[in-house]
Amino acid sequence: MECPSLVYNLSSWYSDTFFIVFFHIKSILSIFVQFDVRYPTQQSEDRYPTQQSEDRYLTQQFDVRYLTQQSEDRYLTQQSEDRYPTQQSEDRYLTQQFDVRYPTQQSEDRYPTQQSEDRYPTQQSEDRYLTQQFDVRYLTQQSEDRYLTLQFDVRHLTLQFQDRYLTQQFDVRYLTQQSEDRYLTLQFDVRHLTLQFQDRYLTQQFDVRYSAV
Repeated sequence: MECPSLVYNLSSWYSDTFFIVFFHIKSILSIFVQFDVRYPTQQSEDRYPTQQSEDRYLTQQFDVRYLTQQSEDRYLTQQSEDRYPTQQSEDRYLTQQFDVRYPTQQSEDRYPTQQSEDRYPTQQSEDRYLTQQFDVRYLTQQSEDRYLTLQFDVRHLTLQFQDRYLTQQFDVRYLTQQSEDRYLTLQFDVRHLTLQFQDRYLTQQFDVRYSAV
């Protein structure tokens, strides 16, 4: 009678031991389980962050490798799909298209039109407010008000639009700026230029070594 009892006890012991070891191994493995950084499920916590702003002016969504900016507002819509971002606004205020290496900005609105074609910036104004043509390698653009607020920091270029019409500050090696409307006609080829537009029409301050106006 003792033999069956011994077999039963051994089998029960093995069964209990197996389940205890199994659950311990499962608990230990669960500690080492982590999110896959290539396919993030949390916002702004891995190397491919996604940021979203629910503001009425700008909604941005980013991917580290392929930047995508999109604004769902009637003022600015930016979209970028590959290494060379393309920003486009289908709004009456701004339409922009960029390439990181050779940016092209174009606005089909009566306010700004921006285009870029070579490594030395060329600005040309053709309407009442502003038409700009650029070519910069690193461009940071931000729109903060009804018309346009731009901030650039490219090699030797700082451009700021801070009021209703235009505030510009440049520091470039070779700058050509031309305006063909009733407010401004400027043509520059300078090494050090500081230009500021501070009121409705034009306030200019220059500090240049070589200037051709």
